[in-house]
Amino acid sequence: MKRMLFASIVENYSVPFQLIVPTDEKSGHYEFGEWVRDDKPPVDKNGAILPIKDSSIFRSGGTLTENDRQLFIAEAIPLSSIVIDGPNQYKVVSVDPFLEHYADVNIYYLKAVDKIGKYL
Repeated sequence: MKRMLFASIVENYSVPFQLIVPTDEKSGHYEFGEWVRDDKPPVDKNGAILPIKDSSIFRSGGTLTENDRQLFIAEAIPLSSIVIDGPNQYKVVSVDPFLEHYADVNIYYLKAVDKIGKYL
């Protein structure tokens, strides 16, 4: 089967962002009475971070909002990672895993979170 090639298109629309990959749930500390994981330091990445279409937000039944985003990137990213795009932070909550068989990029769905990881 022939793979669809989108990486060059994604590269044209890519922006720099930082990625924090989570560690295991047992590694962490308490901040203001809440458990916070000790994650790995941020790593610089590039990818296309786009708003989610209104029709997709509507079809999500309230699970997606206008604050959430999609990330198109030509690599695998672990779920629950944190994407930092300027002043905004997002948690990677799901993936369309096209890299496995169909294309040269994955699409990740990002939920907006505050500085301690709580959904907005």
